[in-house]
This record gives sequence, C-alpha cells and structure tokens, in this order.
Amino acid sequence: MVKEKIKAILDQLTDNDLKELRFYLRVELPTNKLEKADTTFALADLLVQHCAEKTSEVLKHALEKSNHKDLAAEVGCWETDPPAKEWKGSNNDSKPEGAVGGLDLKKHSLDCYDMSRKRVAFMVCLKQSRPGAKRDIDIMKRWFLDFNFTTPEKECIDPLGKDVIPELKAFRDKINRSNEEISCCLIILMSHGNDNGCILGRDKKEAKIEDILKLFNNKECPKLRQKPKIFIIQACRGKKNDPGVEADDEAMEPDDMTKLKLPTACDYFIVYSSQKGYVSYRDTNTGSIMITTMAQVFSERGRELHIGDLFTKVNSLMAEKEISLQDEKVKATIVMESTLTKAIYLA
Repeated sequence: MVKEKIKAILDQLTDNDLKELRFYLRVELPTNKLEKADTTFALADLLVQHCAEKTSEVLKHALEKSNHKDLAAEVGCWETDPPAKEWKGSNNDSKPEGAVGGLDLKKHSLDCYDMSRKRVAFMVCLKQSRPGAKRDIDIMKRWFLDFNFTTPEKECIDPLGKDVIPELKAFRDKINRSNEEISCCLIILMSHGNDNGCILGRDKKEAKIEDILKLFNNKECPKLRQKPKIFIIQACRGKKNDPGVEADDEAMEPDDMTKLKLPTACDYFIVYSSQKGYVSYRDTNTGSIMITTMAQVFSERGRELHIGDLFTKVNSLMAEKEISLQDEKVKATIVMESTLTKAIYLA
C-alpha cells in the first residue's frame, strides 16, 4: 500500500517538478538507480526498497526542499518492513544485506555538504612558457560563474615562486576573518613543477604543494572546518609517458611536476591531472586536456551529479582520448584523492 500512496503523490507533480524532486532525492538514493526510475511507480518502488522505514521522512524532506509543502503535508508515517535486527555474526546466522560488523549501512546514508552559503575560489596559473594556459584561465573563470564561486579581484597569474604561498595565505586569512558563512573553498593550481614536489613561479623558483595544502587544514583554517576543500591541480607529476595507440590529435605539451603528498586533514578533495610519475598534457591552442574535459562534463552534468561522479566521468572521457605527443602516442588519466565525509553537489 505504501508504494501506491507514494505514487499518488508523485502523480500530482509535473515533469519539471519531478526533475527537481529527483535532485533532492539524490542524497538518499543511488544515482544510477535514480536515473533508471523513469516512472512514478518505479520511483515509488525505489524509495520503499532503498529507504525502508525512512521512506516517509525522505520523501517529505525532498518535497519541502522543492517547495511542495502541501504535498509534504500529505505524507504520513507509513509503515514499511520492520527494522532489521542487529547481526551478531554467529556462524549459524545469515548476514543481512548491507550489514558490516553488525551495522546496517542502509540506515546510514551518505549526507551531502550544505552548499547554500558563500563559495570562494582562488586560482594560481603560470602562463609564461605554457601556451594554451590562457584558454585554461578563461574556462575556469566561466566555471566559477556557473557554480557561484567568488574570487578575489587581484589575480595570481604568473607569480614569482616566493609569492605563491603568501598569496594563498592572504586568501586563507581573508576566509578566517570573514563574517560570512563559507560553504566551500576551491583552489586551482596550474603550473610547471619539479622533482621536489613543487610548482614553479615565472622565475622557476619553488612553492611546495604540501605547504599549500597545509594552509587550509583544520588547524590553520578553522573557518573551513567540516567544509569541503577542493584542489584541482593541472600539472605533471613526473617524466613518464603512458604509451597509447595511433591518433591524429594535435600535439600536447607536457608540464613538469612531481608527486604530491596528501596532508592529514579531512574534507579534502584533490584532483591531479596525471598519475604519480607521469606527465600531464596541454594543447597549445585549446588548453589542458583535463580542464577542457572538465568544462564539457560540468556543463552537461554539473547540476545533477556529485563531484566524485563528475570527475569519474572526466576520467572516463580522458581515458578514451588518443593523444599525439610529438612522435609518441600517449594516453592520459586523472587521479582523485579524497578525505571527504559527505557528498559535494555544486548545483
């Protein structure tokens, strides 16, 4: 009976209303299954199966978030399957689906970060001796606007190596002093590098990536505690190339950067444009392969998927690309490292 009651409520929504409702349900329901539930009955069935005794709570919350408080008021405390008993792990007992060490994972769905407050971003980009970098800057500026990130008026383009850390520190200090609630911080680093785990300024002087990451940890940036900190690093992480198949793509120019160290901190999401030990690629006309692929994916799916799924899609498209590097054919893939405790939705 519960499914029929849910379907009766869903049938009162327009197609656009249902689309908006699905957006808020994505926090509780698996994205792949949510996309396949293309009828109100299928959506009702998915809610009951996945949310169990939380079905009414989940549906009511989503309806309220999508401004359908009248329908939310119709949602009752519907009874579903009885709560699963704690699994004791004896040899004679069967383990309930979703149970790990006695914990039923169905009752502990992944939350999402509150992204309703101010979002801030800072970009460091070396244009000198990096043809195509201007295109990357233009793409990222458009990206900031599309996803409501505020950036400082003063840009950090072609800085001296000694100025990179102070520029980022000043940005961090401004966050700590802010009276506004900050939802998210995004740092973009696009530069050459070396074998010491550094990016380089226009004078080829070093700025350690590890020191940059530490600026925003829980100790140094209390304003961002339990807030997502996203780092997108477009640069090489070594000298190796990944051999690929023959292709007709334009030649890519490698950057130079070495492997990086992830500090001990939570709520970090770091994306590297290449694997450890490998170069990263940049087209002298169209820009870096990761940045241009990001622009495509986030334009098409950025308002419906969480950031992990978005960059997985970026990686999938990059892995399909065939890149010609001078006389060598190569492939590219990104690497994601996460200490996130919730899902990030940029919409």
